[in-house]
Amino acid sequence: MSCSWTRPWSLEIPSTLLLIPQAKCWKNALEGGPQSSSPRVPSADLGSLGLEFTRLSQLSQDFRFFDAVHRISNSFAEQQNQTEIPGLWPVHVDAQSKDFTHGSEFSLGTLADSLYEYLPKMHLLLGGLRPQYGQMYQISIDAAKRSLFFGARDARNQELLFSGVAHVLGSKLEQNYSREAVNWLARGCVWAYESMPSGIMPETVSVTTCPDGRCEQIDISIKNAGYYLRPEAVESLFILYRVTGEMEWQDKAWQTFMAIERAARTDLAYAALENVAVESPPQMDKMESFWTAETLKYFYLIFSSPCHEPR
Repeated sequence: MSCSWTRPWSLEIPSTLLLIPQAKCWKNALEGGPQSSSPRVPSADLGSLGLEFTRLSQLSQDFRFFDAVHRISNSFAEQQNQTEIPGLWPVHVDAQSKDFTHGSEFSLGTLADSLYEYLPKMHLLLGGLRPQYGQMYQISIDAAKRSLFFGARDARNQELLFSGVAHVLGSKLEQNYSREAVNWLARGCVWAYESMPSGIMPETVSVTTCPDGRCEQIDISIKNAGYYLRPEAVESLFILYRVTGEMEWQDKAWQTFMAIERAARTDLAYAALENVAVESPPQMDKMESFWTAETLKYFYLIFSSPCHEPR
């Protein structure tokens, strides 16, 4: 039986990349059974290890954790400009051979988002002492602007900019920081919520580009109408609110929270939703851990005073 695993606590980190084990394989890995990396994993699986393990090294003063994840970051950095869209990595990569270049699907959304999101966060966590993370972010966001971002106007003649995720925090690292562009990104995200009968954005949508960025009507195709209580939208609104101080983003976050409260609240907790394209989405018997770990945290923070943070 072959399983994937990460062992950052090993005295010697293997040259091959080892991933977090699948749920069914953890016991086999714990007992020292055979392990191997996968030839096809979401790039976010690898890219989202850095923040937690770096902070663990800072708190424990055991730098094996940071060393393990920094080696992964080095591999991403070395191959960043060797992909079909130089500057971006494919949604799926080969962890077995450490090949992060082959693949024709590129996105800042699901399965890839954390890879890009953690670059500016790592830059800030390390105080810029490892410039690699800021440089990787700058290269990736420049490529995303050229290849993934596109604009449109909605029925209210409001400028919208679409991408997989609103990189509000990272935009502050850019010398050519544009509040206007960041606002467009956030408005695209908010529009996706407001355009649904339930007031909640679906898991996956496809938005048709507009000639010259102007459409009388923005056409969307829903590929996955579910909502799994994800945190990315409210996190973007929280950071944008803290960056700009504009109360509008608090108001948008409250609209979002109330829509989720109406649709997802149960007697015990909150439920993922099957289809947010209807006014009363059916609930699923499922609540992901990031709902309490992230989504609720950002809802709490956006309505808390910036001058008094919980310890």
